[in-house]
Amino acid sequence: MFVLLGVFPSPSLAQELTVVLSSNLSPYVEAFEGFRMAWDRPIHRVDLVDGQVPNLPSETRIVVPFGGQAALASYPSDVVVIYCLSPGVTLKSRAHRNRAVKIAMTPSATETMKRLKVVQPTLRRLGVFWVSDSQSVVSG
Repeated sequence: MFVLLGVFPSPSLAQELTVVLSSNLSPYVEAFEGFRMAWDRPIHRVDLVDGQVPNLPSETRIVVPFGGQAALASYPSDVVVIYCLSPGVTLKSRAHRNRAVKIAMTPSATETMKRLKVVQPTLRRLGVFWVSDSQSVVSG
């Protein structure tokens, strides 16, 4: 989220940011509330309706979708799309004039294992099946 803090040079330009939530599920709402508190400027929020984005304000220059469905929604080609909480989703930059950025908000493998051990203290092995186009390397 700190990446966005330097995007707007003046408070009057804050209206150019629109947040789109995939749904009212608590992970999206909580992430949005954290973003809103960190942003400390007015934010226009819209929610998907039947998988479609309602009309965005005409002054929107940056869209921040929370969730995979919101990230995959159709946006004008002249807006910057900075999407998060969208595991498994990768937007083609060319469709957004090379102005699509993904912010990964998943915990590290180490943190995930710590949390799993709280729930299952005797856990010694964990098999995970995952298909991804990502080149990420997990170590630890």
